[in-house]
Amino acid sequence: MSKHIAVVGLGSMGGAMATALLRAGWQVRGFDPSPAARSAAAKAGVEAVEDLDQLAGTPHAVLSLPSARVVEATVPALLARPGTLAIVDTTTSEPGTSAACAALAADKGAAFVDAPVSGGRDGAVAGRLAAFVGADPDALDAARPVLDALTGGQYRHLGAPGSGNVVKLLNNALAAVNLVAVGEALAVAKAYGVDPSSAAA
Repeated sequence: MSKHIAVVGLGSMGGAMATALLRAGWQVRGFDPSPAARSAAAKAGVEAVEDLDQLAGTPHAVLSLPSARVVEATVPALLARPGTLAIVDTTTSEPGTSAACAALAADKGAAFVDAPVSGGRDGAVAGRLAAFVGADPDALDAARPVLDALTGGQYRHLGAPGSGNVVKLLNNALAAVNLVAVGEALAVAKAYGVDPSSAAA
């Protein structure tokens, strides 16, 4: 199996994942529009390139991007030359975007899986993220070596393309609701003369 991989998005999470992949024995090239992010990745041992097009046709790719719109622009560029086997998108994106990218990749003979992650930068550095995965079975098989490297096997296949982002967005919504509920509860405690820090302990 080829262990050449591209990481697109070398910010806090993407840069950490690139470092984890290096430690796991992958040959990592990366791109980010930020010169500072490229420089930091290069210092960590990543071969940073200045143009996304230079990564087209890399056998494996990981995306860590700020929005679904950027994912939509990135995937066709990676597929512009033959050779790509699997793209693992760790972006918290949109289910429709993931489904469309999976269809586009399949048309090119490649796999695309949506695999938004949790675990923060520490989990990324350690290769111990948790991932919510949406993919067809064949695509999942193609992406499995990358998922294993990023998560240590701690990922859950939730269904068809887009499913990973459905569950990640629901998870985020539940977390937000919980924070609001905690804030309201502490406000009530304070209103009755209870020290919120004591109530939260």
